[in-house]
Amino acid sequence: MNNFSSVPRKHDTILLLVTLLLLTAGIAMIYSSSSIMALERYKDGQYFLKRQFFYILLGLVSMMILRKTSYQKLGRYAYVVLAISVICLVLLFVPHVGVRVNNATRWLRLGLFTFQVSELVKVAVVLFLAHYLAKKEVDRQDFTHGFLVPLCVTLFVMA
Repeated sequence: MNNFSSVPRKHDTILLLVTLLLLTAGIAMIYSSSSIMALERYKDGQYFLKRQFFYILLGLVSMMILRKTSYQKLGRYAYVVLAISVICLVLLFVPHVGVRVNNATRWLRLGLFTFQVSELVKVAVVLFLAHYLAKKEVDRQDFTHGFLVPLCVTLFVMA
């Protein structure tokens, strides 16, 4: 088994810098494209900017927590997260649970909090596939276990 603790953390720093650069560009775009609409609708030109800063802070805190978590520990939750994401997709069809925006029901309301289920599903599928393919029993050269099972799980979630 490889010991990844001896690998320099240079790539983590580069990833963090690229993330911060993209966040900065995104903030500038959000503010420049939505300040007038926010002023008209909410009487606050920085309404969307403030919301975006909240979600950025939430994302950065999550990133720092997950950065300290080993991928083996995350893999233990792969099946549970995938099951929860599929349940959330099904809940979109339950009246008054799924939120309809622009004639599409893609958001899920949990109390005061709403989130787009597809974002959870993307993370869940990647986590599942990474865990499944990293297991020693799975021979990636084997068509059934190395290709067909991951494909069927992905297609099931997409359907």
